[in-house]
Amino acid sequence: MLNDGTAKQARAPAFILSTVLFAAIFSSCGLPTIAYLYSPKDMTVNNGIVSLKNNSYNYDASDGTFLGYEIYYRIFQSPDDAGKMLGEKGMLNLLASQYDKAPDSFIAAATGSGYKFIRLRNSYNNTEPLIPVSDGSDASYYLTLNSNADWSLTNSNDEPLFGTASETAIAKNAVIRNITATATSQTSFYKKYFQTGEADYTGSTANTSDKYYIVFFSVAYGTDQNTIGQPVYSMPFVPSSYAEY
Repeated sequence: MLNDGTAKQARAPAFILSTVLFAAIFSSCGLPTIAYLYSPKDMTVNNGIVSLKNNSYNYDASDGTFLGYEIYYRIFQSPDDAGKMLGEKGMLNLLASQYDKAPDSFIAAATGSGYKFIRLRNSYNNTEPLIPVSDGSDASYYLTLNSNADWSLTNSNDEPLFGTASETAIAKNAVIRNITATATSQTSFYKKYFQTGEADYTGSTANTSDKYYIVFFSVAYGTDQNTIGQPVYSMPFVPSSYAEY
């Protein structure tokens, strides 16, 4: 019969061997790696134009995860409420710090009942992402917040992102509110018809002559090739200013 010391010595090699075999099995199984995306390289809000610059580190033709960028927004009647969202100590950056390296959790919180940010959409469909990117260039994209027509989305050559600069392509290029259209709602931003209780608006029912304050942030978007298309996000890029509209 083995004494305690001899038994321990006999078990030690067996434990080491089982650990090595466990590691070898899992390494040989090709466990899926966690997809990672980088935030946009830059995003600014200035003089009625939201600009976003591609982060070329996202693009890997052999990977196929990265698809482009999403822009999220919320409309505020009060500049104070909008301002609380921005800046180093603003609510969005504090939320991003809370969920550092957990972009899915950040998106869930930012779009949840506490913050209620909503992704922008095109006028002709609600396909993700808003800004499709299919190369690794340092291209820039521009969202123009028109005051008398639907917002437009173009590249650095002032070309619509979808098709040629024809009337059809321009119509497809319109960016609108991502709310359910009803008899009393307006999906066009320029109509300035914002009502209490609408999903993307904080304030009382709007007077179309008033000014409103729109906060944006952006994330890279893709689908995980190892989990049958599960959405993948980057951490957000939060610009330093809101848009007066």
